[in-house]
Amino acid sequence: MVYKKIIRRKKQSYFLKSVAAVGTICLVTGSIVLAKTLLDPGGKVEKIENLVEEHTLYESDTEEEKIVIDIQTELLNKDCLYQNGIPIAKHILEIQIDFYTADQQIYVENGTMLILQDQGKGIFLEENEKVKISVKQENMNKQPGHTFEIGYIENGKPFKVDTVEVEQYEVWLKGGTQREYFPYFKNISSDRIILNYHIVKERMEK
Repeated sequence: MVYKKIIRRKKQSYFLKSVAAVGTICLVTGSIVLAKTLLDPGGKVEKIENLVEEHTLYESDTEEEKIVIDIQTELLNKDCLYQNGIPIAKHILEIQIDFYTADQQIYVENGTMLILQDQGKGIFLEENEKVKISVKQENMNKQPGHTFEIGYIENGKPFKVDTVEVEQYEVWLKGGTQREYFPYFKNISSDRIILNYHIVKERMEK
């Protein structure tokens, strides 16, 4: 009887240890997945605390000849992905937004091009319309402002408007014959940037 009880206790102990081990593995794996979710190359800022605490997973240097682009969009033509044999960005992805919602906040990791779209559509402008894109950098941990490129994609081609190094900036895009613009931000600094932006459509005076 005593022997049987000892054996049962040992089996129960092994079982509990196994459950604890499996639980630990699941917890660690879950944490890795969560970190990966928080550390996508770019997207909307849900909680600023997460970005301050976490560090990017995309900062490792890669030899130019072996750079593989992470492409998550069909808005760019394939022949526009490289310039002089060098990728235009390490990560190219879209983000779903409402263009005209005020003061939206996004983050963009180093080497990432983040394209704005609304249900797969861009900003449509007639000849008498224009849009103003206002951008403000949010400095993390009192760091100085970083450098990013602002531009748009039209008919599958990227067009750079300007390289921005200041804290606040605004640019105008004018309309044409049913022109469709997909605005983009590209981080060309070494660190993550956080941007507040606001898009306003207006009619041009005749």
